[in-house]
Amino acid sequence: MEYVYGLKTFECDRPSAVMIGKFDGFHLGHQKLLAKLQRLSEQESIASIVIAFDMVPLLQKKGLLTGVLMERSEKRAYLKDKVDYFVDCPFDASISEVQAEDFIRDELVAKLHVRHLVVGADFRFGKDRRGDIQMLGSMEEECGYTLHVVPDVYRGKEKISSHLIKDDLVAGRFREVNEQLGHPWQLFGTVMHGRSLGRQVFEMPTINIMPDPVKALPPYGVYVVGVEIEGDETLHPGVANIGMKPTVGLQEKPNVEVHLIDFDRDLNGRQVVISFYQFLRPEQKFESLEELKAQMHRDLAAASSIWNKIS
Repeated sequence: MEYVYGLKTFECDRPSAVMIGKFDGFHLGHQKLLAKLQRLSEQESIASIVIAFDMVPLLQKKGLLTGVLMERSEKRAYLKDKVDYFVDCPFDASISEVQAEDFIRDELVAKLHVRHLVVGADFRFGKDRRGDIQMLGSMEEECGYTLHVVPDVYRGKEKISSHLIKDDLVAGRFREVNEQLGHPWQLFGTVMHGRSLGRQVFEMPTINIMPDPVKALPPYGVYVVGVEIEGDETLHPGVANIGMKPTVGLQEKPNVEVHLIDFDRDLNGRQVVISFYQFLRPEQKFESLEELKAQMHRDLAAASSIWNKIS
């Protein structure tokens, strides 16, 4: 897959199938669009392109950012074996002021040579959000593409959406989150040096990850997790704490600390993916390090038992 930042200089050198939207999370609804894109690309031997509008810069500027399900590097990793091009497109003034018809003609047709266009039922685009599936359908014949509108996916009576999943995530409803994503909620990061308290004080060596500031996080607490290590296909079980470590001294920002079960290798500087399966307990402040140590070992026993049932 080729990663492209922005649409200004990108041109595809062959006909393409294009999927376009915000795609925060790549939940089951987005995966349905992606499966359609892949089928069309394979059937006609044309390029597959995902254009994801990145709303983070605009929301940050307006002070409205409440966190995203997937930040840029996570989207890039998720799509790397699934499409030919991932166009990461910041939703800035140069995009928001473009008329919808101009976007279709100048970007999708002239630059990307779109033959098939895949969108969700509520897709809107262009200045003042004038563009919709009716406009896209009305311009099919003129522009020489076929529009594919993929129906929404529902969980019970509720439409699966990134907004709904994020509400469940911040409330700690992991069963609902993972059902709508179609996979465990994940956090990507680089292992950083910690204070070695896990190894030296608690007899439980840990790895430390600092989440991206734009990432939405679940409630502070202890979780059963699986960890993928860069270059290692094994999913390693573990117990993770998200939060501020109140017993050993408050931090300015939350971090993620993971003890990998029956694993003790130096992973500093390595990339890892942490998959969250189940909430164990909220983060709390203990009266002493000995109390915290005892609870950590109880957490480990609980996580090991749960992992044996889900693995």
